[in-house]
Amino acid sequence: MGKSKFLDFLRSHTDKVKDRNKKSARQETASPKVFKSMKQKIREAQQGIRDEVDAKGKPVSMKQRMRQKLQEARRENEQDSSVKTAPPEVFDAMDKRIDQLDKQRRNRVFKQIAEEYDLDLSLIPDREMHKLNNSFDKDMDNFMKNYAHRFRKAGA
Repeated sequence: MGKSKFLDFLRSHTDKVKDRNKKSARQETASPKVFKSMKQKIREAQQGIRDEVDAKGKPVSMKQRMRQKLQEARRENEQDSSVKTAPPEVFDAMDKRIDQLDKQRRNRVFKQIAEEYDLDLSLIPDREMHKLNNSFDKDMDNFMKNYAHRFRKAGA
């Protein structure tokens, strides 16, 4: 099983969310058990990921898996009567960070394309750029799933 920098980063980000929650005067402090559960779910995200596939038989991405596990942690927290339900901002902060990391990765690829083909993306109207971004996101997801599937078939 490969080492996941993404998961390591999210585990450390959980500590930052915990600290911000603790210091915040605007939101109730969540139980330490909530953050322990989130870290456990992050560890679980990597377990079994190799065998998990979507409805089309393509591998599930770490981003998808992470979102599923965080939703599990949220539901468990809401259902556990022995632990006070954490403010929604706690889980929202993790979701937001996953989105930010994904956006950063996609922006790097966009920049590489522009550099490789000497393109000035600032000349593209905002509306058209939005369409291109949406199309790129779908294409990138399919590309990654297809190659993950091919790598696994080849023995990875």
